[in-house]
Amino acid sequence: MAMMKSRVFIAATVLILLAGLVVATAETRVWHRGFGHRGWRHSPARYLAKELDLTDTQNQQIRTIWEAERPTLSKLAKQFAEENRNLSAATAQGVVNEGEISRIAGLQGATFAQLIVEKEHLKAKIYKDVLSPEQRDKADALLARWNLHIDQLGKL
Repeated sequence: MAMMKSRVFIAATVLILLAGLVVATAETRVWHRGFGHRGWRHSPARYLAKELDLTDTQNQQIRTIWEAERPTLSKLAKQFAEENRNLSAATAQGVVNEGEISRIAGLQGATFAQLIVEKEHLKAKIYKDVLSPEQRDKADALLARWNLHIDQLGKL
């Protein structure tokens, strides 16, 4: 049971980080974390553009889709951050207000669920409307590699 809770916690943490990355690094110029064995030196979006060999037209289509979705994702990310600040306040100085923590956790869960739904809509639109069949195959392989990486995190 403890192992299952640990995996759920790690998966939730990774998803939160991914959602934050989508919002926070969409236009970042330099990214200094590794991804698998290759690593990336630019934003995740640039890494994917390079790996999928996107054309300038495709990059512009994705930028247009992103710009349309950005207000919703940004609003949700800000809402999640505010809920997190409220959670910190509910546990300030070691005081645990379980009722307040549960209430805020429920709000965060709902906000996070909305972020995931929006992210999946964005991903599906790009996959369906922008990528060629060959690029979809590459995207599927990258996703499989990412899932393998997440599985390895769950074994820590």
